Amino acid sequence: MIESINGEMRVGFDAATAFIFTFGMTEVFINKSSGKAAAQKPLYRGGGGMQETTLHVSGFQENYANVMATVDMVRQHNPDAPIILTVSPVALARTFQDMDVVTASTEGKSVLQAVLGQVCRERDNVHYLLSFELVTYRGLARSYREDLRHVKKSVVEEIVEQFFNAYFSPSASSRGN
Repeated sequence: MIESINGEMRVGFDAATAFIFTFGMTEVFINKSSGKAAAQKPLYRGGGGMQETTLHVSGFQENYANVMATVDMVRQHNPDAPIILTVSPVALARTFQDMDVVTASTEGKSVLQAVLGQVCRERDNVHYLLSFELVTYRGLARSYREDLRHVKKSVVEEIVEQFFNAYFSPSASSRGN
């Protein structure tokens, strides 16, 4: 099964003419026995996992190294493809750190934004797409659904429209984007 999925991913990777990566959080759960990142948060939707995993909060340097490795991997296979990086505006629903969830979410998003900004400054044809910033600076009531976590559809549509205007409009191509 995994080999089949990996094969399909390789086909898509090789056929891609551009790459978009969205980064979401810095809280990572590591499986204690394998040392690998767990695919789900502990206790997610009634599941277990607290005894099998340990919380790891990834910092600037670790995220920077991971993003640079991702950019390098893309460049090995497709040196000319544009890479677009963005931070997800979806906030943490809860945190496993000893702090308020709003603080944990804001800190994590800030670390990721700083990392992506640094990578964009250091690598050619790597671009940062505003999404987290466009959502948060508009204010909670204007951007988020009632759960104050998920972004309103109309706001997502605005971000997508701005993305297409920046990268696919006639004026974008004349600017060299």
